[in-house]
Amino acid sequence: MQVTFKPVLWIWLAGPFFELGVRALFQQLGPNPQEALLRGLGQQTLVLLLLVVAMPFLARWLVPSILVFRRMVGLFAFFYASIHLLAFWVFEHGLVLSDLLHDALTRPFVAVGLGSLALLAPLALTSNRFSMRRLGPRWKLLHRLIWPALGFGILHYALHKSGKNDFDGPLLAAAVLLVVVLTRPNRAGARTG
Repeated sequence: MQVTFKPVLWIWLAGPFFELGVRALFQQLGPNPQEALLRGLGQQTLVLLLLVVAMPFLARWLVPSILVFRRMVGLFAFFYASIHLLAFWVFEHGLVLSDLLHDALTRPFVAVGLGSLALLAPLALTSNRFSMRRLGPRWKLLHRLIWPALGFGILHYALHKSGKNDFDGPLLAAAVLLVVVLTRPNRAGARTG
């Protein structure tokens, strides 16, 4: 299953990025294309992060072999988060780093979003066999950063939506996270990150 399913999963994971690109190319992103791109990239990041933490549950109840794809899904989540930040930096600040940093100091949703990406970065950098061998048991400890990174991601989404008083998306994400946390196998002494 792994060999045949991997290309299908890759296409599914990359699909939203290419779909947004095609829509942007043909000017089909609506009246505010920048907002549509940022929202699409951010939501895809959050969906994939939720999928990463839900994979042990899915493996336990639906598809046991799904865990072998967890790293791929996590790396795609980091990819979408990075492109989300890059798009924000380009659209809002014209790639001026000092403006981005000032924004992070004055707008909490920007600071929280950057915090989430900062927590994801070491996970992406160590998502390889060399790092797993080199870090040993510390690797699993490091990869538990997925939990605060996801929490920051949901908070970032909620703070952004608070300006429009629209909390449906953040509440749904928080509910999914709560279900995942409450149904985690061996929650008390979980050996899986």
